[in-house]
Order: sequence, then C-alpha cells, then structure tokens
Amino acid sequence: MAVVKTMKRARPNRDTNTDENVLSMYLKEINRIPLLTREQEDTIARAAAKGDPKAREQLANANLRFVVNVAKKYQNQGLS
Repeated sequence: MAVVKTMKRARPNRDTNTDENVLSMYLKEINRIPLLTREQEDTIARAAAKGDPKAREQLANANLRFVVNVAKKYQNQGLS
C-alpha cells in the first residue's frame, strides 16, 4: 500500500501583536517629521522638480501623514 503524504500550504506566521507594534512604531516615527509651511513646501517642490534628490525625499516624508490618512479611508473596503 502506498502512503500518500499531503502537504499543507505554507502560511505566513503572522503575529497580530507584532504587526500592530510595527505599525504603531511607524506612525510614531512619521509623526515626528515636521509639517511644512506653504512657503517651505513651494521651495522644496521647486528644488525637487529640478532634480534635487534630498528635496524629493523631504517632500515625500513630509506628506506621509497624508498618505496614511488616505489609506485609512480605504480600510476594510476589500482592497489590498
């Protein structure tokens, strides 16, 4: 008689608490990034448009709170 072994599909071992801790740490980290004034944003955006990599990074980092805010609106909407 042949023995047939079934293989279980590997599932990622996710610990919900760990995921929540990582997310919490990330949110705290982006909240430390200072908001830009309108003038600062304009100046940095112009520098970024000219190809300044530091300006691009600064502009992206300054807008991470906005990105998180928009993403939260899509939670539990069936999107991944």
